[in-house]
Amino acid sequence: MATAVVAFKPEDCHRLIAEAFTAGDLEAVLSLYEEGATLVPEPGAEPVSGAALKEAQRGLIACQPTMTVETESVVEAGDIALLRSNWSVTGTAPSGEPLKMSHRGTEVVRRQGDGTWRYVIDNPFGAE
Repeated sequence: MATAVVAFKPEDCHRLIAEAFTAGDLEAVLSLYEEGATLVPEPGAEPVSGAALKEAQRGLIACQPTMTVETESVVEAGDIALLRSNWSVTGTAPSGEPLKMSHRGTEVVRRQGDGTWRYVIDNPFGAE
């Protein structure tokens, strides 16, 4: 059963997205993004949003990932925060081969009207 999750601090977005991916809960993952948010799905790829963002995240969920995310830094400016992360994923690629990735990411999150935080820009490869 899908669960919407809420981040009460900018860095909560990291913990919650890792938990949602590891649980295989696509709706929980998507609940951490603002409508119209942008994701860079692969190194060097064009950013995606909307249905393409959902499909990119569905693809990662299909790998049955175990994800960890460590917050490297948080810089807040009013209702916007810049996050830097170290993350890793293990799982099974569509080919059946073991999947193992780790990168340093850069993310922008925004405080919502209810005080929670959501991703606006998610570049998992942006700090390499």
